[in-house]
Amino acid sequence: DHIPELLARVAEALDGLGRGDAVQQAVAKRHAMSRLDEGFDLMEVIGELRLLRQSIFHVLDDPTLGLIPLGELRVLDDELDAAIASSVEQYMQVRERTLQGFDRVTTAALESSSLDDLLRRLLGVLHQTTPAIDTSSIYLRDGDLLRVRAAVGIEGAVEQAATMRIGEGFAGAIAARGEPMTLRNPTSAQLRSKAMARVGVRVLHGVPIFDHGEVIGVA
Repeated sequence: DHIPELLARVAEALDGLGRGDAVQQAVAKRHAMSRLDEGFDLMEVIGELRLLRQSIFHVLDDPTLGLIPLGELRVLDDELDAAIASSVEQYMQVRERTLQGFDRVTTAALESSSLDDLLRRLLGVLHQTTPAIDTSSIYLRDGDLLRVRAAVGIEGAVEQAATMRIGEGFAGAIAARGEPMTLRNPTSAQLRSKAMARVGVRVLHGVPIFDHGEVIGVA
């Protein structure tokens, strides 16, 4: 919930009676992306901020507060308008990128000549649509082992982790548990790759790949 942070930014702007770009950039971006991830449509995102404005003015209608300077009301209104505009802009950008990603996935599936080619193309789409990702790989299960079938990103990042046992390492733990995992500030031992440790990877995130309820790989 980024509304408290948004209100803090509005309060900062009111203290200085000036506009702060942070309100329509960092906060609005995180808010819009969070709502998109939760399944909100655009009108719900706009409606949420409209209700916020109504709630604020409902509180300001309290006669015990006394007169409120017009300049402060203008700043308040401007900040909320900026938040709405930025949230809409960010929401549309993320939504467009997501739709483009789906289109590229379909194209990759149609144009792939083999399973390995398809997996590499899918990872390529992932990197094109998610700039925060530096490196990614897909492991497929082979008995009690996981083998890297496709990798994109940091050169040599998966060479030393090309094969691992179920339950071993980060990917192996995901396969054993059958559920997503996120590891923040991983150690060199957890990364299992000198290349990834050298560039300072800050977060690892992995998800199991299922087929008819059985884990057949890890991304």
